[in-house]
Amino acid sequence: MTETANPVYRRVSWYVSHPIETLKTGLNRLKSIPLETLPDCPDLFHVYRELARHPHVTRQPGGWEYKGKFYPDYLTVGGACHAIFREALKYYKGTGIDVGAGLWPIPCAVPVDTWRGPGARTTISQIPDGSQDFALALIAWSRTWTGKVS
Repeated sequence: MTETANPVYRRVSWYVSHPIETLKTGLNRLKSIPLETLPDCPDLFHVYRELARHPHVTRQPGGWEYKGKFYPDYLTVGGACHAIFREALKYYKGTGIDVGAGLWPIPCAVPVDTWRGPGARTTISQIPDGSQDFALALIAWSRTWTGKVS
């Protein structure tokens, strides 16, 4: 078999004779790393991949469609909390904390969150007893919330 007929030889000789194209190919492979595997990637990357995999969800401009109903993007990226800020600020006066604030704490409170956002790694135990006028906390996820707030 001649050298030109050998597919491996042809491929290697092409890479050697085209160094710029070879470098571009290598760099393109690096760019194809899934974004959600990068350290500290936004939650949005994970949400997008999950929604895109779902068989009954389709991407539409500005949001997602599920079973014939449209859901705007702000519902999946956390911006929905901004809709309640104006109303909440009428009631929260003085100094307070936003427990579980995540990436979108209420502007008038000190964010407290053990995981992410501006209050990351801040815990309730770091807040002095009796020092707050209010505490905002999402406790709806807990079925037995009675007794957890005093």
